[in-house]
Amino acid sequence: MPLGNRMQPSVNPMTDGCWTNVSFSANGKRALIITTSHGAPMKNGDPTGAAIQEFTAPYYTYRDAGMEVDIASIIGGPVPIGVGTLTYSQIRFRFDSTLKGKLRNSMKIDNVNFTAYDVVFMVSGWGAAFDLGYSPVLGAKVATALAARKPLVGSTCHGALGFVMANKKEGTSWLKGMTVTGVTNEQIKKLGIINYTPMHPEAALKALGANYQSIHGHGLFGDVGATSVAVDTQGPIVVTGQNQNSACFVAQRQLLFLEAAEGVDEATYAWVPKPSCKSHLKVCYQGHNKDVLRGSEIDPINFCRYGGHASIQAGTCASFGYGAHFETPLGVITKDPIFGQLTIWKKTSGDVVVV
Repeated sequence: MPLGNRMQPSVNPMTDGCWTNVSFSANGKRALIITTSHGAPMKNGDPTGAAIQEFTAPYYTYRDAGMEVDIASIIGGPVPIGVGTLTYSQIRFRFDSTLKGKLRNSMKIDNVNFTAYDVVFMVSGWGAAFDLGYSPVLGAKVATALAARKPLVGSTCHGALGFVMANKKEGTSWLKGMTVTGVTNEQIKKLGIINYTPMHPEAALKALGANYQSIHGHGLFGDVGATSVAVDTQGPIVVTGQNQNSACFVAQRQLLFLEAAEGVDEATYAWVPKPSCKSHLKVCYQGHNKDVLRGSEIDPINFCRYGGHASIQAGTCASFGYGAHFETPLGVITKDPIFGQLTIWKKTSGDVVVV
């Protein structure tokens, strides 16, 4: 299955679920995350607001790639925070005063210039069912972006409702014929809110003629534990995620499209220690060619670079016998601590001769 069209009926909702075998570089680019402004409880007493996972996962994906990230909401000001779990990105958010400040002072969607951004991500949360699909301002800005094919527009879960009021100049919905996904009716039923939210993505997208795609989960979690990403490239590129588990995939897929548009070499390269390296700490770095090259020239931690005891090779680290991440008492390390643009791997098999 092509990278980006990931569909799984069973994943762990307590993880971010990001790809760890690719790296991203988008220095100098800008991203806009759009959230709901609706924070009033539902009639059954359940909270609404923006789902934490669905803004933390894309936010840190963009930031770690070197992007500047802004937050906007329907009416601006403090973003109402909804439900969350203990994923890595959400734990990171708890100690991030910068992101918290942006959420306390979100920009009003009316005052945001979409053309100033390279990617836009529309966030879910049960509050989104009350305002994203009813905002003519958001609809008009999304429609303009789709017509201009910039910025790249994406969403996850209820965030797909941000496309509902996006119409072409002749009045046709941009959703007609577009391959998209959003939270399923089954998941909404599973969570007990089907009768308490006014707009449901599966029904709304289908009603406007979208080619709605999803995957149903199995086991205890049902659709809550499933994940899928829909990519439409027949017109403007649109990347949408089914639910909270898909948020990181959507943002990562957007970055892959962004890099491809910039002419970036998307092939994967590895900086592989040679058998002649005598260091006990042998690390294979993996990512884009330019990032691996920069690491090989500057990074003082990977001692195999001294004396030419490592070389850059096309392919993944796993293909050279480095297929495991480093585990520490504080957790698994997946990215290099210096640049944050490369994934790092340790040896899992016997020595591989690299010339």
